[in-house]
Amino acid sequence: MPDSRSPESHLLSLLVHVRDNQQPDPEGRRHEIVQQAMVLFTQLGYGGTSMRAIASAVGVQAGSMYAHFPQGKHQILFEGLRDILQEFLAHLSATLTPEMSYREQFETLVRRHVSWQLDNGSRGLAWQAAFGGLGAAEALTKEEQDNFRTVRLTYYGYVESLVSALGNPDDAFALSRAVLTLCDNANRVRPHPGATVDEVADQVVDVVNRIVRLEGAEVSAAS
Repeated sequence: MPDSRSPESHLLSLLVHVRDNQQPDPEGRRHEIVQQAMVLFTQLGYGGTSMRAIASAVGVQAGSMYAHFPQGKHQILFEGLRDILQEFLAHLSATLTPEMSYREQFETLVRRHVSWQLDNGSRGLAWQAAFGGLGAAEALTKEEQDNFRTVRLTYYGYVESLVSALGNPDDAFALSRAVLTLCDNANRVRPHPGATVDEVADQVVDVVNRIVRLEGAEVSAAS
């Protein structure tokens, strides 16, 4: 059943989630272990990545890994995905305000999504790999998967509500997923090999506006 909440309600949910789930600034050996592990999970798959391989990539003894992560590889995966998702949502929402028009919110989200994807390629790939057939999702408990899915839908629902408010209520689900897929794959639509992040974002905004049929349209937020 489609979510009928307004963009304002979705934006509030997103901002509250980001505020309430802020993580301490990552630093030190623990952060390095998570970073390296997520890269290896992307390259080798979760099942193909051993604690020994992670330790070797970080430059520590395998046994010392358990001092940071007593639950082993599963704990590293969970914390890595949690941190990536939280950083992504914090980046997305950093410049959003309810006073912006729906179109401004929509285009800001697209630009922020594209810039995060291009600036954090390996981290974005790690998230996609976890839920894209490399075995990581199966390593999570159902509760953990449901929690991640709920948080992701906080963002997806917001995009869908904006697409609906911008004049596409009947096709909002399909169009919003097309927009999100394009943002996730922004690197593939570079206008030229040396294109800057802003140039790629401009290209993606132009394409998604055509997808959502916003050429020249201006739609303001509800008062």
